[in-house]
Amino acid sequence: MSSYLASTDYVGISFWIVSVAMFAATVFFLYEGMNVKSSWRVSLLVVGLVTLIATVHYYYMREHWVNTGESPIVYRYIDWLLTVPLQMIEFYLILVAAGLAVSTGVFWRLLIGTLVMLLGGYAGENGWISPTLGFVIGMGGSSKLRGVEYGEFDHFMFITMTEKGPYFSNLMLDGIEDKNIRKVNK
Repeated sequence: MSSYLASTDYVGISFWIVSVAMFAATVFFLYEGMNVKSSWRVSLLVVGLVTLIATVHYYYMREHWVNTGESPIVYRYIDWLLTVPLQMIEFYLILVAAGLAVSTGVFWRLLIGTLVMLLGGYAGENGWISPTLGFVIGMGGSSKLRGVEYGEFDHFMFITMTEKGPYFSNLMLDGIEDKNIRKVNK
């Protein structure tokens, strides 16, 4: 393989585009973090760190792909071991900044579930265990196999900022949940 990016190397081109987009997002989040209410500043700082870390790793992933033509598994998981837990911290910070009553137990369940997901996936992709077992372990942190009381989740939450405050919607595996999470007044 060539050490230069070929015009027909669409995977390498996508790595390059994502690298530049992540860098631009980093500048945006860090700059805008100075212009938001103080309760949201740490949240924007964390998301800026996530995009900065991803920027650096995507440069390395692109280089690895261009030089070898192989998937940069190690670089992806190094990136994810740093950025995915930070994104879970970010999710927790958003809930707190939005005024929701969230226990620290939620934070720890999110963080531990994230690490189990990543380690299971890496072990499966790296061939330490069967890929199917790695997939099952990786999905265990986000399935209905045991339940939310063990830190597993069966939905995604979307937060829409309105003039009246945040509006929360839950996207369940079965569809949109009718009930919204209520905002706790501080």
